[in-house]
Amino acid sequence: MSRITQEAEVIACQPGLAWVRPCAREGCSSCSLSGACGQGLISRWLLKRQPLLQVSTCEQLVVGDRVQVGVSTATLNRAAWLQFALPLLTLLVAAILAEYLAFSASWQQLIFAALGLLGGLAVARFLAGNSRPEFVRKLTSREVSLQGSEDPS
Repeated sequence: MSRITQEAEVIACQPGLAWVRPCAREGCSSCSLSGACGQGLISRWLLKRQPLLQVSTCEQLVVGDRVQVGVSTATLNRAAWLQFALPLLTLLVAAILAEYLAFSASWQQLIFAALGLLGGLAVARFLAGNSRPEFVRKLTSREVSLQGSEDPS
């Protein structure tokens, strides 16, 4: 099973659980074109604060440890379909339902479509709520210093 991994820093922990914050150096902020790229601009605007992720672990961690967390590609694909296809599908179904129920005014169909979209987003959020990244391993201090000294260009 393939997995996408990311380095993260432990922010808080308790037995069996840890809250981690992904390290931003591996994303758009490390790219030399981040100032001119539209994706870099959008990520800086939307992600002013890095999200906290909860991971289950049986290892003893302390605040400040660097760990590697991962998500299986199957989980990532499922999340992408849930977040993009499901709301679009519910939008279309709601618009078709409005037409079938003889709501012929454009504003009525628009309201039905918007409610379908919002309903799809709510269902997608509910279904994706139980998926979490998995703890892969604790990084050693040597690995952290080696990764920090790599030239991203």
